Amino acid sequence: MLKTPFEIVDDILDALQANDCPAVNQHIDDFQEALVARLMAGDFASQSSAYTKILTLVREQKNLGADALSAFLARVGVDNRTAFRIIDAHDEPLVNEAVCDNLIKHKPPSVEGHVRDMGLAMFWLASGDYEIFNRFATSLLDKPCDKPDLQHTIVNELFGRLGDHQEIYQNWVARNQDRIIALSQGGVENFKSIALHRGIKLFDDHLQKLAMLVVTHSDQSPNRSDLYDMRTKLGVVMPPERLQQVWAGNWKSPGWSESSLQAVISYHLAFADSPQPLAMGGQDTEATSALVQAMYFLKEQNIDPIPEHMGQILDVLLTNLENEDVLEDGLKILKRSEFRRHFMVNTLFRDNNFGADLGL
Repeated sequence: MLKTPFEIVDDILDALQANDCPAVNQHIDDFQEALVARLMAGDFASQSSAYTKILTLVREQKNLGADALSAFLARVGVDNRTAFRIIDAHDEPLVNEAVCDNLIKHKPPSVEGHVRDMGLAMFWLASGDYEIFNRFATSLLDKPCDKPDLQHTIVNELFGRLGDHQEIYQNWVARNQDRIIALSQGGVENFKSIALHRGIKLFDDHLQKLAMLVVTHSDQSPNRSDLYDMRTKLGVVMPPERLQQVWAGNWKSPGWSESSLQAVISYHLAFADSPQPLAMGGQDTEATSALVQAMYFLKEQNIDPIPEHMGQILDVLLTNLENEDVLEDGLKILKRSEFRRHFMVNTLFRDNNFGADLGL
């Protein structure tokens, strides 16, 4: 009498534990025959239930023979969750290669909440299985899936903690840069939330096309040297209207900060075509601190600040310090710095500085 699919699953497990490849193949033949017989008899539930049982057993068992397991994987498609449990429990190259071949062949869907495709790829990368990582990760670019989501995952992994594997991953991204960009079919949503300094880092890492997508579409406020680096390295100039939003602290993410003001101050003092600021965000003496830090940055770059632009910045900055005590604190910050002579181009600074020197 022909065994049921559930009984044959137990036979397959026994053969896997005995590392008996011929038995595995024979039992899989029997399994398929039993399923066909059940289907012909109208039993559609057995197929799904028996398949679930065999995956569960393979996931839970760690004492499976590598040769037999590889033979099994050549015949039966597995899902990502099962694949991960197998490669986590079996570090033999033969098994890892068999799992990779299985997933590429069967292309199982990534189920929400389960192991993601790139999660498996990164596991192989972290394990030092670079050839398998390359083959499997590259196959994902052609797999039917949520391609913008895959693009998001690939790009954000560039900023993860990859340690010694960072260069391998960057090289893979570089080789497949055009295909990765094409995943979103012209959409740029995945690049809006990436900080500008990360886009600049991508450029430094020779990922120029991805870098340009970040710096031209990011809706994040600039920090410190971002605007200067965007222009000098990538040739990208932030539009005047957006610069004014950053100056005023009205940009939507993450809003005003001392480091974002430092970015626009450095930029304005370095480039003659930078538009005059109409308003300046910040509270108390943060803006004066940002100016001093911007001056240190320009000094490191051997750039002399544009006097006219310095006067414009100080006009807005010192006018904002309406409270007498706050104005005094702001002036102290400016006068204590080594850039005092640069600030003397501003009438308001000179007048206040002169009065302070006389003790008035």
